[in-house]
Amino acid sequence: MLRERGAAPGRDVAVVGFDDSPTAELLSPGLSSIAQPLEDVGRECVRLLLARIATPDAPPERLLLEPSLIVRDSATSPLSATP
Repeated sequence: MLRERGAAPGRDVAVVGFDDSPTAELLSPGLSSIAQPLEDVGRECVRLLLARIATPDAPPERLLLEPSLIVRDSATSPLSATP
């Protein structure tokens, strides 16, 4: 749709996806994406489950795992932008 309007991702508009699927870097242009730390998510899920089994009456723990931004050609890095 952008190309039909003469616009280009990364040049005229930033496009960012979520979950950083393997397809994101195969697209043209490569899709910038938010990556979740899936190994850490799995590890923490098991840890929280084991803690819940060991102490069922304990208050639930809240946890926020930090995502990362993978910058590809569909979005210009703020460091490379010109004023």
